[in-house]
Amino acid sequence: MESINQISLGSPVSHASFGRGVVEYSKGETTLVRFSTRIEECLTSELTMLRSPAIAYLEGQVAPASPVVLRLLAETIGAVNDAWGVFSPSRIDLYPHQLWVCRKVTESWPVRWVVADDVGLGKTIEAGLILWRLFRLGLVRRLLILCPASLVQQWQQRLFTMFDIRTAQYDPDQDTEKVDFWKLNPHVVASFHTLREGREGRHDRMLKTDPWDLIIVDEAHHLNFDEASGMTLAHRLIKKLQDAEQLSSIIFFTGTPHRGKHFGFLALMSLVRPDLFDPRKPVDHQLTLLPQALIRNNKYHVTNLRGERLFKQPVVNTIPYHYNEVESRFYQMMTEFIGSGRAYATRLDGSQGRAVMLVLIALQKLASSSVAAVRSALQKRLTKLQQMSHAVQGRRQAESERVAKLESLEDDVESYNLIAEEEISKLSLELMENECDRLNELIAAADLVTAETKIDTIVQSIRQLPSGESVLLFTEYKITQALLLSALWREFGEASATFINGDDALPDVLTVGGAHRPLHEQRENAKDRFNSGEVRFLVSTEAAGEGIDLQERCSRLIHVDLPWNPMRLHQRVGRLNRIGQNEVVKVMLFQNPDTVESRIWDLLNEKLERIRQSINSVTEEPEDLHQLILGIARPGMLDTVFSQAQFVPREKLDQWFDSQSGQMGGEDAVRVVQDLLGHAQHFDFAQVSDRIPKFDLPDLAPFLRLALRHNRRQLSETDGILAFKTPEAWQKVLGVKPRYDDLHFERRPSSRRKGAVLGVGNRLFDAALSQAGQFSDTYAVTAVDSESGVLFVFRCYDRITGNVAQPKTVVYGVHAQDNSICILNDGQVLKILNELAGAIKSPTELDPIAQIPNPGDPRRLEQAEALLRDALSSLDLPFRQPEIELVGILAGVGNSLALRHESST
Repeated sequence: MESINQISLGSPVSHASFGRGVVEYSKGETTLVRFSTRIEECLTSELTMLRSPAIAYLEGQVAPASPVVLRLLAETIGAVNDAWGVFSPSRIDLYPHQLWVCRKVTESWPVRWVVADDVGLGKTIEAGLILWRLFRLGLVRRLLILCPASLVQQWQQRLFTMFDIRTAQYDPDQDTEKVDFWKLNPHVVASFHTLREGREGRHDRMLKTDPWDLIIVDEAHHLNFDEASGMTLAHRLIKKLQDAEQLSSIIFFTGTPHRGKHFGFLALMSLVRPDLFDPRKPVDHQLTLLPQALIRNNKYHVTNLRGERLFKQPVVNTIPYHYNEVESRFYQMMTEFIGSGRAYATRLDGSQGRAVMLVLIALQKLASSSVAAVRSALQKRLTKLQQMSHAVQGRRQAESERVAKLESLEDDVESYNLIAEEEISKLSLELMENECDRLNELIAAADLVTAETKIDTIVQSIRQLPSGESVLLFTEYKITQALLLSALWREFGEASATFINGDDALPDVLTVGGAHRPLHEQRENAKDRFNSGEVRFLVSTEAAGEGIDLQERCSRLIHVDLPWNPMRLHQRVGRLNRIGQNEVVKVMLFQNPDTVESRIWDLLNEKLERIRQSINSVTEEPEDLHQLILGIARPGMLDTVFSQAQFVPREKLDQWFDSQSGQMGGEDAVRVVQDLLGHAQHFDFAQVSDRIPKFDLPDLAPFLRLALRHNRRQLSETDGILAFKTPEAWQKVLGVKPRYDDLHFERRPSSRRKGAVLGVGNRLFDAALSQAGQFSDTYAVTAVDSESGVLFVFRCYDRITGNVAQPKTVVYGVHAQDNSICILNDGQVLKILNELAGAIKSPTELDPIAQIPNPGDPRRLEQAEALLRDALSSLDLPFRQPEIELVGILAGVGNSLALRHESST
């Protein structure tokens, strides 16, 4: 330590509250000091002068290696994590594209981005990394996450289990004038389906509460704004909050940001960056601004840290089957029934005609799933009609409300299917003249179908699979789900299969013994039993199409029926073809080539493939574009195609399909996809591989071991589990316990390791970093290498203050020996320091080599600083006005050690 009277520009100092800093200007009684996060004016008397590394080096003032290495490790670990978040103690494996998204989104404040990554790339992990960093910076105190109702619990659970981020679910019953829900709960996950309507003064209370630092919206394409019909309620809610200045930052997650019209897309982008985007202004210039607000990563481009692609294209196998005679007769009658109903609907007025058409379409979808599914709906409808009065005129208002309710739920397929089945029986209007007689005929024909060919074919195909192979089966309807579950039970036993649907219940399942009984199981429990291998088969409705990961031990998927929206197929496959899948996903489709629906599917797939080839022919790398292409299709177009196709003559079907699907794949659609791909930011391993740190939590272990030795604490380590008595200096931090027996550095620990994950952000580990960062020693001679090489460690920072989100420092090393000198990046420096940390035997005593006076070479110091300064402009630093500060020097680091950790420098 030096006298405070010697304080001058550039002098290193420390302050009890702010830590280490560098003097910017002395006013006598007060001094301006640049600390790591800000510049403060301090009382000069409260500053302690520190010995500069340069003076210690030139005068040979050698310190023990332990505190010097610990301080440099603390500086380097903090800088690497600040830039990339790689050492956050999340309980999930992290991948380069996720680290890149976190860095890109949080490089400035406020954060305003649309992240349009492909399904399965880990958006919840990306969100967690972003939140973890913003929480640590103190930038986010109030958080609101909006998502579909089916994903609320998942968001809450994953943020807690993966990142230890605690949130509250929005509860409408607690959001009253008497209870200030928003004040009591600073971190909230809510359904935008619930909040969007603003009932009972909800919006008024949201507008009166404290502003949100960050709002995250998942499945943000629900925030649609159509030029003709206007904005959705969810869009209007976000705009209300935006206009009232109730939010600072906002992040949208959606796989399909563009739904076919530039107006709607730019309206979505304007919610994020109203300063850049306006749907009413010319499009072309705004497209050039997309890199400032839009990120899109394709799953077939992302890699691990070795640059190996994480995903492989699924293998799809289409298996044909044919109706038997009684099935063919039933479906012929069903087609005639639908045709009669369509003709009848055209003679009704607007709302009544639309109501009839919606019910007919719902019946068509049920029939394409199974005879059992549509028979159940027909029977319910017949029973209801027989109970109802013929005087239906007074019910017209109720019919209109039901139609509006159905139309409002078309994006929520699970809810739509459930309610559509109910509305089939509730609709009091007849679907045609003499409907009850026609229903009786259909039900009688359905009763003759004692075995369904498709179900039998599926079971036969499963029988040919490897014994014990897990299989995920998807269907749209609960009746088909129960039918298939019963078939699997008969063939493989009742312990072989379970189910997931939106109700967590199946009311009527036929057991092996021939009895019918209801089933109840929560989706999380069913998921866990399937992932663990307790059950081999999982039969799911669209409730698992979003938000559930099922890839742990399953790579085989069967589409029991094919939803009319092919986007659902993409989302189903995404439950398996996602991060953590180690096998190629095998997909099985079951189609009856005799049906018009099968021909439509063939035409649709052919068209999608032509579009994909057209776009990929002018892009640098091929992509799976089905999700984007389908996302921009005209709303309702596919429903129209599938519902009307069976009434088109076979010889004219191909031409009719092209006329109906003209927009999908037309020049406008292709240009939309090309615009998105060409202007969105994306992860490119080749460009960033040398900057992304190749580290994980175990790379923190050398620091912790040395820190414990330095504090004279014995470490017990058994099979990766750490136990020790906590150093007294660390116990001063609130929440740090006197002893630990179950710590580890594994993100996915075994069941025996249930203790805390150590990382930056863990209270104990942060206490160790804080202590090391306050060590004043800056120059040591190591005993690892008797060669005369020297490692100079610098921190780079930005002289321009104000960007509170950007990384505060970047660490570089300069290694000099004999006539060679080279720059080392932060990763190389960390590897050298970790090796040195493991070799230090006597933490607090000088090594015999170090006890010999060892003045440094001033020319080496000058060369090192000059080399780094000259290279600043080429180092891709996130700073506008970069500056460097020497923070420590280690002598005795020869080429034999440095070269082991050098890449091309």
